[in-house]
Amino acid sequence: ADEAVTTESRLIKILKRVQAFVIENFLLVGFCGAVILAFAYPVGGKLFYSWQTGDYRIIELLNNCVVFFISGVTLKVEDLKTVVNHKVPVVYSLVTINVLTTLLSFGLIRLPYVTEDFAIGLTIFCTVPTTLGVGVALTLLAKGDQILSLFLTVVSNLLGIVTVPFLLGIYLSNSGVINIDPVKLTMKLAITVLLPTVVGMLTRYFISYTPAFTKQYRTQLSMISTFNLVMIVWMALSSARNTLLEQNAGEVLFVMAVAVCMHVLFLSLNTLVVSKHVLKFSPQQAISVVIMASQKSSPVALAVITSLATVKPQQKGLFALPCIIGQLSQIFIGSFIAGRLAKWVGDDNEGAVQESVMEMVSMEEDDRYLESNVESTELMELGVDNTNIDKL
Repeated sequence: ADEAVTTESRLIKILKRVQAFVIENFLLVGFCGAVILAFAYPVGGKLFYSWQTGDYRIIELLNNCVVFFISGVTLKVEDLKTVVNHKVPVVYSLVTINVLTTLLSFGLIRLPYVTEDFAIGLTIFCTVPTTLGVGVALTLLAKGDQILSLFLTVVSNLLGIVTVPFLLGIYLSNSGVINIDPVKLTMKLAITVLLPTVVGMLTRYFISYTPAFTKQYRTQLSMISTFNLVMIVWMALSSARNTLLEQNAGEVLFVMAVAVCMHVLFLSLNTLVVSKHVLKFSPQQAISVVIMASQKSSPVALAVITSLATVKPQQKGLFALPCIIGQLSQIFIGSFIAGRLAKWVGDDNEGAVQESVMEMVSMEEDDRYLESNVESTELMELGVDNTNIDKL
């Protein structure tokens, strides 16, 4: 009986550890599961992906709406005021996300060794704004400024409604395989991004118990958002599985290498700019800016792709592959560096605390010295000589 109880208690401990690991690494676990399931059994993902009305894939649209609704409902107005006060990190991030990083598209569209479809997919991926919930999740793991990350997620994607159609029209102007309708694309991004965000913010403002609810179930809401992102990637990857397996392995590996190099390049440049030697952001702000300004959104890229008019329907699957590969590379790299960034924040905070303590000790010693001098001066004014002062 004792052995049975011991075995049961060990099993419970193991299950609790597994549960804690899954919750803490839900993003990474979810995307790994999506990749495995998409390649092992793509039927379910293909089925969901095929449900379509007009240019909108029903399940994908619902997933995107849930993600941005949660972003809107958890966005506090008072937090926005605090973030806006930090003008330099906000302006730098938004300009970098929506303009500067997209300039790499001039080179991506002319990539050698890959088909034009893959090059267009990489160009689209490079032109879209930052990730939806992935960046905020990675910021949480890295102990960065989550409020700033959430703000950048919402605002950069709202700006993307205007910038993406305009910039894609420039970067893909010499491509004859697709036709971009800026008005149609803007309308689709407005429905996918703007509408659910605004509904979420209005829900928080008009329904009184919403703030308390979002605070109490913060982790659960984050996991729901991440699950919807995982579903988008799972469906897209399931739909493109056969197309991916039919491609030249060398080209696919080259696209993967380009996606990784692109992300590493963005990480390196942003880290250099926000370091203590240039813009001198605080560690939490620096981590948020580096993560958010170095990532691109696969779900938004897929939404853009579905609205494009192509010569061949299967081309959209080829456009989507670099976006999915790029998203996965960002997740794996981000998960790898998040722990190290969190340690850096901890070390920096510890150093700041020690410095603050030393300053307090120094101030106390200065106060004691001043008090001693004042007392000595007062006694001398009363006619007490230095010898007696020393005795006192």
